[in-house]
Formats: sequence, C-alpha cells, structure tokens
Amino acid sequence: MRHFTLQGTSIIVIISMVMRDLPIGMRAAIAGLGQLDKSLDEASLSLKGSSWKTLWFIVLPLLKPALLSALVTSFRSSDDYRECDYLLSHR
Repeated sequence: MRHFTLQGTSIIVIISMVMRDLPIGMRAAIAGLGQLDKSLDEASLSLKGSSWKTLWFIVLPLLKPALLSALVTSFRSSDDYRECDYLLSHR
C-alpha cells in the first residue's frame, strides 16, 4: 500500500496559504455581502431569474471589489510565508 505524504510537496504550501488567509477573505466577502441591497436579489427572482443567474450576473459583479481587496490584503507580503519554506525543506 502506497502512503500519501504532503511533506516536501508544493500542495502543502498551497494548503498552508489558503488556510492562513481564509479568515481575511471571508471577512471581506461577508462585509461585501452585507452592503448589497436585498431588493436587487428579489427583483431578479421576481423576473424569473434563476438563482445561478442572480449569483452570476448580479451578486458576483457587485462583490468584485470586495473580493479583489481580500485577495490583495491576504497576499500583500510574501515575506510572511517563512513557514512555507519550512514545510518544503523539513524532512
């Protein structure tokens, strides 16, 4: 039986970065969702728009600034990722 190991692989770096920056991104996304007017969602649904079309054409375009700021904020400094070097080099 072959064992799956994450140590020393690039997958562990991606997992580490996502888990570290997830709270910052979620905070920005929740703040962006809180600023959306609920009547836009209701209007789309009253005009027989599906939930997916409402999400794709109304909600996501309005959330782009919040999501972009979350991305910039979470990856603003590559110097903070010293633990990624440790995860790749430690054997």
